Amino acid sequence: MTTLVQSLQQVGDEIALCRYPGAVIETLHAAVRPTLNVLGAWRVPRRYEDWSAWRLNYNVFCHRDLPATFFDAWLAGARENGQSAMAAMATREGRSFTWSECMREVNLSAKGRWVFDDLLSKYGMRDGFCCPIGPWILHYWSSKVLDLSPAMRRSLSWAALTAVDQLMKLTTKKRLDAALPASRLTDREREVLRMYAIGSRARTIAYALKISEDTVREHLRHAMIKLDARHLGHAINLAYHGGLLD
Repeated sequence: MTTLVQSLQQVGDEIALCRYPGAVIETLHAAVRPTLNVLGAWRVPRRYEDWSAWRLNYNVFCHRDLPATFFDAWLAGARENGQSAMAAMATREGRSFTWSECMREVNLSAKGRWVFDDLLSKYGMRDGFCCPIGPWILHYWSSKVLDLSPAMRRSLSWAALTAVDQLMKLTTKKRLDAALPASRLTDREREVLRMYAIGSRARTIAYALKISEDTVREHLRHAMIKLDARHLGHAINLAYHGGLLD
């Protein structure tokens, strides 16, 4: 485990050099082997049950060693049974946890266990470590029950954060470039969001731009909608990595 912690401390620079999402997943996977494996990372759509929004190699990135049937099997199970217990726990608590901890802490019905019994166990995944990061989730997995030390949890969570940050940089630009011109930010929306990003409050922005505070808030709201962001911090990150705040 000490070797794995050391490996994770060094992987950040390697991940930052990755130029496509698959390379990010592969680089992290190589760093945690043979102790763990990387299942993948995905950006949860605004509405979880919008199944058409879950798109492989667009906002869902699985490790290349996973069988091609894995994503289709997950999607079919989610359509039939709804959000899994792990996804619900990640959304509700926003903290990292092992899959076995989820099974112990959540009183699961037979239907609620579908992701464990009908999917993961069939692919030899006995336990894993779930890392929620904003709208993203990254999963590690193991064929054995995990007993992770606090240091190991911190290292795995930090590595997941580094990987997701690079995935955001690589995918946000693509999504914004593909958007219709009418859906991009106006000059005023960009300026308001830029000032908000550097710490200016609505009152300060309104005074500087000679507009009302309500108008400032309206511009921020429109920016969030156009960027499909969950909150202002998310909107700033999307806009920044999409080159809209340069």
